[in-house]
Amino acid sequence: MDFTHTKYEELCKAMIDSDYTPVSVYTYLEAQPNRCIILRHDIDRKPERALKMAKVEKDLRIKSTYYFRMKKGVFEPDMIKKIANMEHEIGIFR
Repeated sequence: MDFTHTKYEELCKAMIDSDYTPVSVYTYLEAQPNRCIILRHDIDRKPERALKMAKVEKDLRIKSTYYFRMKKGVFEPDMIKKIANMEHEIGIFR
């Protein structure tokens, strides 16, 4: 299995090229678009990886939702702010 950011970028490009539109959770709940892919990331460890994924999505003009776990080493306010500043949605879970 290849879980690199390069492969994730390829996956994102395939979504863009498909007949489906990648959307965040909020966008889905508000607009309920047809033929969409809801992008939601649960971050329960290694938030630095989430930051890299968020950058890939931002570069491709994709908005997604990142849910951060409220635990030490994951709930990193500075990292969360960086992802939010890329116009992604942020959620918190326990």
